[in-house]
Amino acid sequence: MDTGNKYVTTFEGRSFVWRLLTVAEYTSFARKRAAGIWSQLEFYDRVFDVVYEGDARCLSMDLPAGFTYSIGLLAMWLSGDCAGETEKEDLIAARQQYASGSFFEYMRRVILLAFPAYKPGELDQFDRIELFNQFVLAEDLLAQRTHMQGFNTVQSGLAPVGYKPISEKDILSPADIAKKQAKAKKIDFARENAELANEGVGQAHILDRTLDQVGAIQQREKRLSARQARALDRRT
Repeated sequence: MDTGNKYVTTFEGRSFVWRLLTVAEYTSFARKRAAGIWSQLEFYDRVFDVVYEGDARCLSMDLPAGFTYSIGLLAMWLSGDCAGETEKEDLIAARQQYASGSFFEYMRRVILLAFPAYKPGELDQFDRIELFNQFVLAEDLLAQRTHMQGFNTVQSGLAPVGYKPISEKDILSPADIAKKQAKAKKIDFARENAELANEGVGQAHILDRTLDQVGAIQQREKRLSARQARALDRRT
């Protein structure tokens, strides 16, 4: 079972929490495996000792060797042995999990832009209040940089560019987002009907129109009928 960055594997009622190897750890183990330093059983047991979220020395002595071997083998596979086979699926999953449009991710990007010394993972250690405080400080810092850059660019005859703090009006709650989406999909039946009623006003008789003109009118009526049907279906 995958629980974020931790994995839980259960054998015969015994659960083991473990993590993936870091890139550096995986590279080191892969080199030692290629060099044949340890037997296969000992190799994967050593991998288990590194990824196990606990002290492997405290595990029961009667624990079947296959438990630790299987987890070590799986950890090596997920940490890098799968290269060349799962890149596409891993990329799709990572993109689906990344909430790029959320305000939380927006704050993270602004903080990283203002303070490049931070690593993305370090921001996850902040509590909510600290994250907001760092974000406000980052906004002010970027705004000050923009002001100075704007002064310099104006002096050189260039248009000033830079960061503009986000407006509170642009921060939408889930209810606001749903309302905005519903409003965008709403059909103005009165306007649509008026357009159809006035379709022939000031235009040639239907028999005098070209095939292209008649086809365009039919396509518009089909689109309207389909949209009305979907809207009525949602109302029922």
